[in-house]
Amino acid sequence: MSDLRSRLRFDGSVPKPRSTPGVSSKRAALQELASTGPELADLQERVHATGKHGDGRRVLVVLQGMDASGKDGAMKHLLGQVNPAGCRVTAFGRPTKEELGHDFLWRIKNALPASGQIGVFNRSHYEDVLIVRVHELVPRAVSGRRFGRINTFEKQLVDSGCAVLKVFLHVSWEEQGERLLARLEDPSKHWKVGPTDVKERARWAEYQEAYLEA
Repeated sequence: MSDLRSRLRFDGSVPKPRSTPGVSSKRAALQELASTGPELADLQERVHATGKHGDGRRVLVVLQGMDASGKDGAMKHLLGQVNPAGCRVTAFGRPTKEELGHDFLWRIKNALPASGQIGVFNRSHYEDVLIVRVHELVPRAVSGRRFGRINTFEKQLVDSGCAVLKVFLHVSWEEQGERLLARLEDPSKHWKVGPTDVKERARWAEYQEAYLEA
């Protein structure tokens, strides 16, 4: 554990959870988001047009982060700037019985955006080198091989004309706790908190270790 603490110290190379690299304030970020809306809409229309003519170009946005890190909010901001009709959003939860009967990338490949589309993943294939390691759902040798397979898979996507944007939403232990408590205090958000959230929060250090390995 002491080794983990030393590896998790912020030495300037990794942004602190509350830092906003490249953005001076939330207000400035919202203004920039609004100003880029027309440009994003234009780019989306161009990608959609190329897809209509057989071009393989598409966009995949991968959102990864701990519980309450803001993945749902990030999706709302993104989709609010483009035409939802040209997007495919997939939230990956616990694998179904059918999905467990296939290779771990099977459900990921089935959720990829078609040509001309923008795809958004709420969680992703990285769950299969995070949760499975923390909960030891498969032998370590099996999960270890998945790192190389994910790299190969993403390279194949890029080579096929898919732009892959990976976003890690960084949240601290303290901030996560505050956000979970806020959900409990808001009756309209009680559905977003369950016993599993508490159990997973208790394994925070193990998840940070798994993220470092990923």
